[in-house]
Amino acid sequence: MHLLFVCTGNTCRSPMAAMLTMAKLQERGLGWTAESAGLYAAEGQPMTPLAQDALTRRHVPLKPHASRPLTRELAERADLILTMTASHAREAQARFPDLAGKIHALGAFVAGAEEAAEVHDILDPFGGSAEVYEACAAQLERLVERLVDKLAPAADETRGGVPAGAPADAAAEPAAGTAAAAGGAGVRPGQDETLEANRDESGDCERSRRLPPEGAPEADPDGAGRGV
Repeated sequence: MHLLFVCTGNTCRSPMAAMLTMAKLQERGLGWTAESAGLYAAEGQPMTPLAQDALTRRHVPLKPHASRPLTRELAERADLILTMTASHAREAQARFPDLAGKIHALGAFVAGAEEAAEVHDILDPFGGSAEVYEACAAQLERLVERLVDKLAPAADETRGGVPAGAPADAAAEPAAGTAAAAGGAGVRPGQDETLEANRDESGDCERSRRLPPEGAPEADPDGAGRGV
């Protein structure tokens, strides 16, 4: 199974989620993969130092990271696309409506809660203190643990009972149906977006993300004007 985590700028939340997931997969002996991208990411930005520090405190191996925008190629090769907020999910679904069935907000997917999905959003730590990043990493760590617990049995069932991590050709069915088998809740395309009040926007976000085309809808109200 291949997981793709998506935020806004691909410098904080989504790379933390991907690296936390890879560490958990290795710990559990699961041969899955995880990577990340951003809806409005610029190319080549590193993960923020405070995000790296939060992972280091958890003994998560740091891998080289360069931010990148979400593309159709990345979306198509993922079995499951998990966004940091419900508005991220709606934006990604609007961009790739034919892939909407495998795009979900991470928190809502893990909780199995399609309604009021914003309640489960992972808030943007960009521009915040070490404590803000620590809280974000702790939230992601809990969600990743629950995500792997949720997907592992479904992956075995979808693959005809073959243990996770076994060669793909031993599976009775492809892993693409795992999200459906897990029974996770998604976010409906076109669902009305609930706007949250923006937090401190003193950070210079323009260096770490691309702006959407003029007139395009906001992708992430809680992350607008920040790097992730």
